[in-house]
Amino acid sequence: MQLIDAAQDNARVSNWDDGTGWRLFSATGTPGGTRLSLYLDGAGDVYLDDIRLVLGTVAGVGSNYVRNGDFETSLSGPWSFLTSSSTPTGTIINTFARSGSNSVHLVFTKAGSTSICMYQDVAGINIANNTGGTFTFSGT
Repeated sequence: MQLIDAAQDNARVSNWDDGTGWRLFSATGTPGGTRLSLYLDGAGDVYLDDIRLVLGTVAGVGSNYVRNGDFETSLSGPWSFLTSSSTPTGTIINTFARSGSNSVHLVFTKAGSTSICMYQDVAGINIANNTGGTFTFSGT
């Protein structure tokens, strides 16, 4: 195990890492639209794999509304970029992958937003008549 931040409480489970590098992120809520936007709050880069959006509160369980969330095929098609001054860029790579053969290396030269991002318009989510209402986004 590896301590992530010595300035924080080392009794917190979230302040420790197993050193593998891939971390699961998930968030549950009610979508405000049908566009899934991925961006960083500041300049930097991240490797992403296994992006999923499912109906319900359990990460990764159920039908995935995201197309090519494992990045095993080209970004063009389901994924697009809204850019300003060459940020962001995304490249499919096979050097690192959590599962399968590929992941995406997403790079921002400045802070992103919903107008500077990698995005996908998600089909099948009916916001106006959404009776379930709760979806869970997850990825590593």
